[in-house]
Amino acid sequence: MNATVWLIRHAPTAWTGRRWCGLADPPLSRDGRAVARTLARALVDELPAEALVRTSPAHRARSTAAEIARAARLPVTVDASLREVDVGRAQGLTWEQLEAREPAVAAAIRGGRPVDWPGGEPSTATAERAARVASALEATSGRPLVVVSHGAFLHALIATLLGTGRFERIAGQATEPLRAAEVVRLTRAWPQ
Repeated sequence: MNATVWLIRHAPTAWTGRRWCGLADPPLSRDGRAVARTLARALVDELPAEALVRTSPAHRARSTAAEIARAARLPVTVDASLREVDVGRAQGLTWEQLEAREPAVAAAIRGGRPVDWPGGEPSTATAERAARVASALEATSGRPLVVVSHGAFLHALIATLLGTGRFERIAGQATEPLRAAEVVRLTRAWPQ
């Protein structure tokens, strides 16, 4: 059985691309709300009626998911395991502030290495959470699934899903970092 998984980063907030957000919960900006509506309209024709929508509990993700669900007439389930990575002391910092205050973290990010966030979530905890979420996604009986979450966590989840060998990328480049409202489509297959 084949089914599609749409992995979507939330639409923009006033902090998107400016400050490390982590567990902070800024709402979508005015532009972000418009982006979420545009995204929902773009997805509505490709989302089947039996699709499930799961979202992080953060306001920015729930608002994005609500627009998609409203347009496609789908129910939404809030899933705490889809929350963003806890960036600890980096929360609210700009890139320049992060470089000055946490140079080792900035170097790890620049080098594409796993990040153990000072006062936040270690990379091993993020990887373990991504593995748990990947297992839960596989247990959805092959139904199409929309997942609305956050950039850092989605990167970990995408790597985990592709690493199982049971998922393949259909579309979306999974840029680093994921752009606001970016969609990565994967397909999954199980033996019949």
